Amino acid sequence: MFTDNSPFNEHGDVLNANPTDESSINSLIEEIKNRAKALFAAKNFIAAEALYSKAINTKKDPTLLSNRSAVRISLGKFETALEDAQDAINMDPTFPKAFYRKGQACLKIGPIRASEALNAFKEGKKLDPKNKAWDPLIEKADTMLVSKKISTTVSPKQVNKSQAIIKPKGKPESEKEETNLDFKAEELRGYKKTADGRITTYFNRDLSEEEKNLIGNIAPKKIHVSDQNSIQNLSSRGESAWNTAGTWEEKNVTSWAKDRLEELIKNIKIVLPKGTLAIKELNISGDASITFSRGKRRYLYEFSIKFDWEIKIEESIFEGSVDVPDMGYDCEGDYEIIIRTKNSTTKSSQDIVNLFIKNDKEGLKPTLMEAFAQFVKEL
Repeated sequence: MFTDNSPFNEHGDVLNANPTDESSINSLIEEIKNRAKALFAAKNFIAAEALYSKAINTKKDPTLLSNRSAVRISLGKFETALEDAQDAINMDPTFPKAFYRKGQACLKIGPIRASEALNAFKEGKKLDPKNKAWDPLIEKADTMLVSKKISTTVSPKQVNKSQAIIKPKGKPESEKEETNLDFKAEELRGYKKTADGRITTYFNRDLSEEEKNLIGNIAPKKIHVSDQNSIQNLSSRGESAWNTAGTWEEKNVTSWAKDRLEELIKNIKIVLPKGTLAIKELNISGDASITFSRGKRRYLYEFSIKFDWEIKIEESIFEGSVDVPDMGYDCEGDYEIIIRTKNSTTKSSQDIVNLFIKNDKEGLKPTLMEAFAQFVKEL
């Protein structure tokens, strides 16, 4: 039980509830989901985890498991987040987001789970092939897997064996003595002296003049793009001048994305009879990036948005708030928008709010969705 001294006493009514009939259970879970999403948006992950756990214990559901997995990833509980995602998959093998959460958790755990992450993203893509978010995630997991294989190709034991003392054969005694004047081979295990007097490892081999001519000058050079058309083409795609080959490149565009979202949201207009809409206390958290790979441009973004709204119609003022807990690229434009009114709103005022704010055709929600669509279009 959660007492008055509990850090979750604000949600004690739902955390301590024990409904028995189906209708009451569904109502409780719906209330918990709304509260947990708002807590997630406010980055109160501990309380969000407690609420999702209560809902799961009341009635296990793949969506709830997927949501708790996201919360636990934010808390750094990657192993338990992976367990939740796997449980969601076991309950519903056709649920793409469960595979997305599993892949996320595996990537956070590290290279040891890279193979599982790659398989999870591939399975998710099979279930949701139109979602463009899968390809960059698959590439990211594949890159981690390749890095893991490279790092484990040569073991420390192999390196130690290869650095054993190697004594040159057939050298004149005079040369051996001369070498020993500079350093003692037994004190520098695995090292040798080159023709120009440098001390290096036995793995280093001097190139012949023929090999040097064949390779050419490989010293780093400053990039000069003299063709103005090439500069313009690179700029239009957003790629760097060095990346003309179209290899993997990632750019952080969080600052621009937040500024643009703020501009679009504050310029929202809705139909009001002799009234105005004001957006206040706007808070946007999250990040955005653009990746370039094999000539393709892909975008990744994940934001949570919260703001207060106020409308004035003649002499009356109506107030409330909006929460968008998960505005992410994996939502495919289907963002959950939670619109609330202040508790002081009267019944007659609520009718006005329903007509002009919560109206699904001309209210705040469809207008906000249009702003989000414009943002994605500009990425």
